[in-house]
Formats: sequence, C-alpha cells, structure tokens
Amino acid sequence: MKVVVITSSGALSPGPLTFSILKKGTEEGARAGFFASLGHMVVELPLVYLIGLGVITFLFNDFVMFITGIVGGVFILLFGVLTINDARKGIKCDLYEQEEERRGIFQSSFMIGFNLSAFNPFFIAWWIAIGSILTIEAYAYGGLIGIAEMYIAHVWMDFAWLILLAYLANLGSRILESKGYRLLLLLIGTLLIYFGLTILIQTIS
Repeated sequence: MKVVVITSSGALSPGPLTFSILKKGTEEGARAGFFASLGHMVVELPLVYLIGLGVITFLFNDFVMFITGIVGGVFILLFGVLTINDARKGIKCDLYEQEEERRGIFQSSFMIGFNLSAFNPFFIAWWIAIGSILTIEAYAYGGLIGIAEMYIAHVWMDFAWLILLAYLANLGSRILESKGYRLLLLLIGTLLIYFGLTILIQTIS
C-alpha cells in the first residue's frame, strides 16, 4: 500500500512523459504506452539498484537515516501539495505538446520513455530523495530481492497508466481534463501528505 501510494506521485502525476505519450498514443494506440514504459524502465531499474547499493553501506548510520527521513518526508509533502494544487487548477496539455514539438528529438515511443527519464532532473531527484526511503526499507526487509519486490510493486503502475493513457488518446479521450482525474489527484495528494507527515514524525521522534 505504502509503495503504491508514494510511487503513484511519479507514475500518475502529469508531466512531459505523460503528455508526450498522449500525443504518441493518438498515432500508435496502446503500444506507444507499452514501449515508452520499457524505455522508462531501462533507465529506472539500474538507478534503483545503484541507489540501493549505495544506501546499504550506510544503512545503520543514524545520522544518515535521520537526514534521509527529513529530506524524504519534506519532498513527499511537497509532492502531495503540488498534486493537490494540480487537482485544484486543472491541467492543460497544449503547452507541453507545443514544447515537445519544438524540441523534435523523439523518434519512437521507446526513446520518449528513455529520454524523458534519463534527462529529467526531477525524476532523478524523486528517486534519490523519496525513492531512497522505500529502497532502504525494501533492503532491510529482503536484501536485493526485497528491492526487486518493491520495484515490481511500483513499475506495474508505469505500464498500466501509460498504456491506458495511450489507448484513450487513440480514442480521442480528454481524460486529463476530467473531473475523475482531478479527484484521483486529490486523493493521491492527500495520502502523500499523510505519509510525508508520518515519516517526519517517526524520524524526529
């Protein structure tokens, strides 16, 4: 539950990858979401294990755990607030679409997923600041296998969400402007704030 809620801030939050896949989905349908997810995973999975291998050396360092908990809790709170703010304002995709058209650097759905993960500083920062907490807990629970289980609990959302978006985009849906999507963002934002506060309280106490 915790992994699903926290990682949904990355998987479901609107951003360049989301809107790029909407555009590619109008051309390729669900397969655009599938191949974009593969490109995303090629970047993400090694990053998760690199974080895990770097973190385990300091696993029992109280100071490092304290700093990680504070930084991670604050970041989770920030993502929660921003998610609720997105739900309140509503999302328009025109600016994202125009920006990607000006860049003109993507040749395939796979490369969209790869490029918008490898060269997205917010994606890297998310895994270092927030994902590292989940990685530490997963390693403490089951070592490298625990990290693999944690990642599986996360990555299925990337595939399911991007495939769904691409499929709906192919049908001409405007799901990102729907009331249901706003309510989903509101729920996720509220739960993120809850987990952020919980982590901060536990770390300080």
